Amino acid sequence: MEKAYRVTVFVPSGQLEEVLASITSVLPENDSRYSEGFWWSSPGTEQFRPLKGSNPTSGSVGELSRIDSIELKFLLPRNNELLNQVIEEGIRPAHPWEAPVITVDKCRLAGNSPGLKESKN
Repeated sequence: MEKAYRVTVFVPSGQLEEVLASITSVLPENDSRYSEGFWWSSPGTEQFRPLKGSNPTSGSVGELSRIDSIELKFLLPRNNELLNQVIEEGIRPAHPWEAPVITVDKCRLAGNSPGLKESKN
């Protein structure tokens, strides 16, 4: 079983392609047969209320906002340096929110898992 990180981030529907491209640009080449493995859900709804001191991209301070959002998931080899690089150089610069919600879970993949081999770099 291969150790991996499962990364999840909610992205406004209109920015999905930009966030995907940014993440892909920082992923190193690997020696597997596949790359750019992502999963996303059908649009759902994201709700938030910007508070005093925030600088919301969407909505207004003090008002409840709801927007179309997509849950984006992908896997990375369990490598802390790569994980931090993907978050700080791939997700955050392309994500429109001031504070995007990014969750990371440790997981293990059963069987042959092409695309998760350690990077060549």
